[in-house]
Amino acid sequence: MAVGSRGALEPDGTGCTSNGYSFKGACVRVLGILSKELADRPYSAHLDRRTATLYENQ
Repeated sequence: MAVGSRGALEPDGTGCTSNGYSFKGACVRVLGILSKELADRPYSAHLDRRTATLYENQ
């Protein structure tokens, strides 16, 4: 898997399994928790963009 130009994981021909998606999901979930705990919510815009990209590419 590789990170594509829009920030989404994409197959890259290396034979990586779907574990990449599972890892990314856990990381994003924890980043959201962290962002909510910080007063200025520094990761909210980034997470919103990732969410929008996910829905656009379904």
